[in-house]
Amino acid sequence: MKKNVLLAVCLGLALSIAASAQMTLTTTFASNNGQSGNMFDVQAIQNCTIVCFDVNLDPGTWTMEIWTLPGGESYTAAPTTMASWQLLGATEVTSNGTDVPTPLPLHVGVGLNTGERRAFYVTATNGTGINYTNGSTTGVLYRANAYLAFYEGAGKSYPFGATFSPRIWSGNIHFTPGYLETPPGLPGANGQNGAMFDVVASGGKPLTVLSFDTTWVTTSGSGPMEVYCVTGGGSYTGKQSDPTAWTLLGTGEVTANGPSIATSIPVPVGVTIGAGRTQGFYVTSSDPGRFVSYETHFGSEGDTVTMNADMSVLAGRGKAYPFGADYVPRNWKGHINYMVGFAPGGNVPEGLYYRFNVADFIGGTTPNEANPGLGTPTATVNGQTINNSGRIGGGLVGSGSPGNVDFVDTGWSADIGTSDWTLSFWLDLSGTAAVNPFGYLCGDAGAGLWRVFTNGAAGLGNTILRGPLTQAIITGGAPDSGNAHCAWVYDSSVPEIRGYLNGVLNVTVAQAAAVDITGGTGFAVGGYSGSTSSGLPAGGVMDEFRFYSRALTETEIFDGVNLTLGICGVPQRENFLNMTQSGPGVGDLVVSLTDITPGADEGFLTLTTVVSNPYGTGPFAGIYPDFYTFFLLNQPYFPGNPFHFSPNDPGVFPTVPFTLGPGEVSALAGSTFDYVALLFQGFNQVGTSNVYRIAFQ
Repeated sequence: MKKNVLLAVCLGLALSIAASAQMTLTTTFASNNGQSGNMFDVQAIQNCTIVCFDVNLDPGTWTMEIWTLPGGESYTAAPTTMASWQLLGATEVTSNGTDVPTPLPLHVGVGLNTGERRAFYVTATNGTGINYTNGSTTGVLYRANAYLAFYEGAGKSYPFGATFSPRIWSGNIHFTPGYLETPPGLPGANGQNGAMFDVVASGGKPLTVLSFDTTWVTTSGSGPMEVYCVTGGGSYTGKQSDPTAWTLLGTGEVTANGPSIATSIPVPVGVTIGAGRTQGFYVTSSDPGRFVSYETHFGSEGDTVTMNADMSVLAGRGKAYPFGADYVPRNWKGHINYMVGFAPGGNVPEGLYYRFNVADFIGGTTPNEANPGLGTPTATVNGQTINNSGRIGGGLVGSGSPGNVDFVDTGWSADIGTSDWTLSFWLDLSGTAAVNPFGYLCGDAGAGLWRVFTNGAAGLGNTILRGPLTQAIITGGAPDSGNAHCAWVYDSSVPEIRGYLNGVLNVTVAQAAAVDITGGTGFAVGGYSGSTSSGLPAGGVMDEFRFYSRALTETEIFDGVNLTLGICGVPQRENFLNMTQSGPGVGDLVVSLTDITPGADEGFLTLTTVVSNPYGTGPFAGIYPDFYTFFLLNQPYFPGNPFHFSPNDPGVFPTVPFTLGPGEVSALAGSTFDYVALLFQGFNQVGTSNVYRIAFQ
């Protein structure tokens, strides 16, 4: 051994469900030992769905696997028997460092009923990269919150090898609270190979389906399962016999728990359903001799079978495999494990989506992760680079060279006509040497000089959209310090262009005629082919560039600001810290903290004077702590104290923003501070905000 120096909805006649945003249970990140992996048990105190994990890894690049042991048994029932376990997925990750969380971009999607125990095996396959802590007693409770309990387990050599006990797995368990109730005594004799049904996000918010559990007609045995969704969204009606209208999300081997007990299907779904929209699903056995169970619906296909505050599930049909005979109407019996809002694996932009993550920056290219995507699957990064200074993970760093020389080549020539679109990105100019630098951020000269740039004609501190349209300026879109999220939405039904700053409507510009984007010769990101002036300014950072082939709503813009799509472990727009500088003197810093982690009952706002680029990557909540950090963390609580607060106090921070005057936080001109907020529930830290950098003038 090495030494280390340091969900759901039950689709039956009865249903009760409540889901909320993603929450986290942290075990520990104070490691003193390690091996290839860990086995451990968790138990649901209340109904919840395990979404994904963060791990504690040695520096380097590691191939990771996540396994689970179905059937409610402890890992001690089969610590060396691979055949008893289900592989949930494998991925390659680059460590964020020892004793620092490294998110695993694997969707677990395992729903747990109250009292249900589940074993997991999290392991590296290419060495002893996992860090953990020596324990006291195997199987003893180590950490718990209101929803989930975590127990001491074992270190493991790979694969399913030697066992080292007791050991405490080091990591974060991300989960969503929610009911996963299967009423006892569900009839199981009626069924077919599969079932089709529609889910409607009827609660006014988007939701993401994470996984499914199903009930079986048979009482035992194993068989393969497949899960499909209607491509592009919408109802299954009219597509029930057309395989080309569906996307296969995955296959998985399932061992039946019996006709009255839901059985997990090990297929990550990750499908986001927009507010008010419908999504069709097809859950089926690919073994003609095995049936999932359903009940005859005494009504019409498309009736609402059950609903809660978030979703409605409609009566569907039974289906012979594959896409065969129909049995109508039928109500599929199982669980939908889901979370409200966008989630890892959720729907991404249709056109362009660049996360600019360091791990994906290979051979001078970065992937376009839109679906289905425009242009080339990977974009060449010319003259610029990608590092960890982005708003959410990595970011594109500008060179300051001409925008027609250094840019990200999307491989797409803009030709979308008069249809709707949305363009958005994060921008951070705090690392530039120049004050209020000019720079082109994106555009296609051939498409009527369609482009976005900073400052210049936009005015100091602003961003502007120009082209075959009436220009739209986002005031404050290019601040000298801190990040700004800019989004422009073209709505052809008006027609108008709406500009949003940090998820909030900033400007609305009526268009005299339909905006026609055609004739493109090459759309660039971080630059612009139509000018020799600077592209993304030297030291400036762009992150989360997205182009949608539709007009996003204000809610969709706001919900999508502070998250990355398709990466696990990132807060779903939780704990968004924002600071507005309104000029020197009293009132020059207005501080707000919104979208606080559900269940948090205590919080701290702290800062550090030790700043380093890339910021947001320090060892303590993203910062490099100093005396002031811990001084503020030791301030007493009282209502209205912004440095030690309760999220539930009415009329004071964080319910309402507060103003920092020069007598409260003062510094020499040119000084720079990094701020961060920490949220707790009891003794458990349940949330951390983004890091916000302020330069004093």
